[in-house]
Amino acid sequence: MNKIMGIGLLALIVYYGYNHYSSDGLAGITGGYSDAAFEKQIEGPGLVLVKFGAPWCGPCRMIDEELEHVTGNVDVVKINIDRNRALASKFKVSGIPHTVIFRDGKPLGQFTGYRDAKAISSWARQFGSEVAPVQNASTGGSKLQPNGIKTNPYAT
Repeated sequence: MNKIMGIGLLALIVYYGYNHYSSDGLAGITGGYSDAAFEKQIEGPGLVLVKFGAPWCGPCRMIDEELEHVTGNVDVVKINIDRNRALASKFKVSGIPHTVIFRDGKPLGQFTGYRDAKAISSWARQFGSEVAPVQNASTGGSKLQPNGIKTNPYAT
């Protein structure tokens, strides 16, 4: 009986993760970023923080909440590794959440694992992020939420 309840609970968790976790652009049933679309996201002169994660990853969901409170002049792009395996491979993502910071399309630094908003903001300042929160930024075709987080334009 406990085994059946455990399997049922696991099925609910998986269902919830894939079908109800779309507010940050991680869940989606079609496609992922093309190389050209991703390059457009990171090519600007400002800092772009890219978080690679997955909807079924607990620490990824935790860091997503922290990203909403990151201070500094930095855009945030969230990439679902299940939908963007080529990008994850290109940036040698071996554990998630994995975060890379870019300027002018070039990676400047990276870390793997959970960090809170204060630690992420401090880390971003090493690369020239100002302390003021993100205002308006070019979205490059993606949705820009009020907190400066860009969501995957290919997610539903």
